[in-house]
Amino acid sequence: MRQVVLGKIFGVSLASFLLGSGVRTALLTGFTFAQIGEFSFIIAGVGAANAATRPFLYPVAVTVSALTTL
Repeated sequence: MRQVVLGKIFGVSLASFLLGSGVRTALLTGFTFAQIGEFSFIIAGVGAANAATRPFLYPVAVTVSALTTL
């Protein structure tokens, strides 16, 4: 799990830097976006466990997060 988060920080920071942001802005962007996918897993899991959402939402959240990470 640690490698995924570090990889996301590095990937987003690098992409932001290559698109013209400064080093500070690129790093802040990387740290900001690092946890978004994991948070959606928690929200979708809690919603499915409490029957607040339909059961198909959790696999959709995982798939979207995986695709956007790539």
